[in-house]
Amino acid sequence: MWFQKVKSFFRPIVRKLWKIIKSVVSSALEIFLAELIDFAKYAVKDLNNSDLSSDDKRKEAFNRIQKEAIGRSINYHNSWINILIEIALAAVKKEF
Repeated sequence: MWFQKVKSFFRPIVRKLWKIIKSVVSSALEIFLAELIDFAKYAVKDLNNSDLSSDDKRKEAFNRIQKEAIGRSINYHNSWINILIEIALAAVKKEF
């Protein structure tokens, strides 16, 4: 019984905090993508013409974008770089 009261009390607080966290992460991802999309397109386009395997191209693109993010002092998650590579690859394919 008391557990339900505690749960009912904290549920709205947790929901509001979760909404704020999601908003902050979403904003950070948008900033990351906006800052690095042009560089990512350049890296993907440059690697597209190389003799590397698809897996090696992806790894090299990841490394280049990671170094660029570090150089620009941009916080990132590895999954964000992978998303950026996919967006850049789609944009490059669309150009051809």
